[in-house]
Amino acid sequence: MATVKLIINKKHLKKDGTTPIYLQYCYTSDKRTLIHTSIFISPSEWNFEKTEVRRSAENYVKLNDILKLYKAQTEQIIRLANEKGIKPTPQYVRMEFDRFLKADNKDIITDDNSFYGLFERFCEESKNRIQKDSIKGYYALSNNLKAFEKHIQNPITFNTISKDFYDDLVSFLRNTIVLKNGKVGMDDNTVGKQIKNLKTFLNYAFSKKWIQRFEIDFLKVITEEVDKIFLDEIELTKVYEYDFANSELELARDWLIIGCYTGLRFSDFSRLKKHNFKPDFIQSYQKKLKGSSVLIPYHPYVKAVVEKYDYDIPTIEYNDFNSKLKELGKRLKFDSPISVVHRKQFGTEEKIYKKYELMSTHICRRSFCTNLYLKSVAPQTIMKLSGHKSEKAFMKYIRIDNLMAVMEVQKVWS
Repeated sequence: MATVKLIINKKHLKKDGTTPIYLQYCYTSDKRTLIHTSIFISPSEWNFEKTEVRRSAENYVKLNDILKLYKAQTEQIIRLANEKGIKPTPQYVRMEFDRFLKADNKDIITDDNSFYGLFERFCEESKNRIQKDSIKGYYALSNNLKAFEKHIQNPITFNTISKDFYDDLVSFLRNTIVLKNGKVGMDDNTVGKQIKNLKTFLNYAFSKKWIQRFEIDFLKVITEEVDKIFLDEIELTKVYEYDFANSELELARDWLIIGCYTGLRFSDFSRLKKHNFKPDFIQSYQKKLKGSSVLIPYHPYVKAVVEKYDYDIPTIEYNDFNSKLKELGKRLKFDSPISVVHRKQFGTEEKIYKKYELMSTHICRRSFCTNLYLKSVAPQTIMKLSGHKSEKAFMKYIRIDNLMAVMEVQKVWS
């Protein structure tokens, strides 16, 4: 079986004490060749066991990235040759590798133009135009790609992005990756966010002409319908009236009330300041919709909350709000069982959650839309307040659980 590995010959030294790093390609037991990488190091800087440059060497990260790329490229040359029915002889592989080096692909090994180098640049340039939580999502994607890279034992470059890459990445994210909480695998909607962010990065790189445009239609954003939750009017009244005794949950509760009775995204309602609270309505400028203004009437609960703070409510961070919502829901015994079905590698998996475990920032906007819809407010009217631009997007936020659906039908039949 053909093999490729990185080697040095510590006996053949230049006058400066360095030796070249080679790609050793073994086609058969008696047919092999050494491909020069044009990289020289001192033998003391080479890890013979891991076949990589030691940390003690200058620019060891960059050098190892280049060597991984060269090794991956050589293996790809062999793989493509076999697929085309071409014998990957040492002469053929050397010729194709030389062609690779002469092409513009050399640019992707430099710090600024590497996959991760450009990804870092993309994140930095995005900080001035999108919200901080989206940036966190981009960096999470970078970490997940590096975990995938380690899993497949090949570096990720723009050249490696293909339909096979996509299929392997989705499988890895669904079934193999170990998350910070110890859980193995992501649900499909989380996988979909990774693919969406990857496409956003690539399209940005194309638009900036950092790289030459290539086909990415195979990067399909995966979604799955899950029984997303909302808080009904009875639950919201319970939230509003509960005495948290000035604990940290009180601020989270107050923002929850504002969110559930304004229909704004967290990125919008969490930025509300004193000047947004007018005498008869709340005026919000929606960041996602490029600053478009939306006017929202006061619900009595919201009016009471903002007056408590003299219209100047302390801020709360996204992650802190999410965790506090779950704690709040647990305190209020919002523990009805919720069934969620996730797609897995070999079928589906049903998991039962307690309602409070699923509480997150999205419950605000979903509760606003659903509760008004249940009161027979016209969708077009709700959309004027929620800022939804299409009825299709709006209807995604309408969630009526099975019991409420039964009650609604019974009301009609009676």
